[in-house]
Amino acid sequence: MEEGDKNKLIDGVDRTPAQMIAYQLGWLDLIMGCDKAEAEGKQVVTPGEGYKWNNLGALYQSFYDRFSSYSLAELRDLFKEKVSAFVQCLTGLRK
Repeated sequence: MEEGDKNKLIDGVDRTPAQMIAYQLGWLDLIMGCDKAEAEGKQVVTPGEGYKWNNLGALYQSFYDRFSSYSLAELRDLFKEKVSAFVQCLTGLRK
């Protein structure tokens, strides 16, 4: 996919390519953040501070906004890094 297509909506798809990656990055951050907070004995707020399960659209928009300045290549690289960190986190749970 070309950089110019990162914000392009395709018929039948509800998110742009950039939004799809931002969505995944946002959830990965939330999950790992909850795990870290719990390990530190802090109170975990789900789905996230200031968001309710019946209004996830606002949470998703915060993901899109947070990653909007990244290029498509940067989003892909960040996604690979986060997935690797997530796998390491899960691997650590088995020990």
